[in-house]
Amino acid sequence: MQRTTLSALAVLGLVVLAGCAGITGSDGGSGDYPAADDVGATTIDDHVAALDGTSFTTTVNLSSGGAQTTSTIQVDPGDDQYLQLSETVLGSTALYTSGDESYQRSGSGNDTQVQRADSPVNATAARSGGQLLAVFISENVTYEQAGTETVDGVEAMRYEAEGPDALSQSVRDTVSGQQALTNFSATILIDADGVIREFQTTLGGEQNGETTSTTYTVTVTDVGSTDVEEPSWVSAANTTTTA
Repeated sequence: MQRTTLSALAVLGLVVLAGCAGITGSDGGSGDYPAADDVGATTIDDHVAALDGTSFTTTVNLSSGGAQTTSTIQVDPGDDQYLQLSETVLGSTALYTSGDESYQRSGSGNDTQVQRADSPVNATAARSGGQLLAVFISENVTYEQAGTETVDGVEAMRYEAEGPDALSQSVRDTVSGQQALTNFSATILIDADGVIREFQTTLGGEQNGETTSTTYTVTVTDVGSTDVEEPSWVSAANTTTTA
């Protein structure tokens, strides 16, 4: 039987630890890619800078104990249009922003509601990849280079971390909480421009004799080619559809 690896308190603790220092790797660099021991807070800074002013699509997926949450954000600053699609066990939500106007569609199945939204799509968060990304792409994790590969048609360097010992003690203590952390792995794919094309981490543990597993994945695709257009449902603002 599987249950959630990270409790709500553990997740909050990880966010707090995002700026803390820890152990680092020691591999040398390769070409235009950062050395493994240079993977840290500046890696995310370089990623954000490389995406500034260009279009891209970010997809974040969290899978834990059989439950899955997915959020996809399309950023098109050239046309000043942004679209976020979120899927959870409770249903789906879409948020569209054009200039100073935002619209949201929510609901489940054929029962949906469309209305104006007070908050726009958060393009800044889409660039940074979320707070958990800052925890695991940091000096708190020891990475090693594992060669190049092609992702979304672009060559990228692969970085890997394996085993709980790859985490600093402060992160291990926070992740473990009331359970034993038995497994940790993480991979990063960074292109020559500094864009983090893909990040994935899996944490496993045991609690009261039961195994736990959580996987967190962030991908960045269609850099420079994401094109956002006004969804057809925007015209139905302030309406509710029930079938």
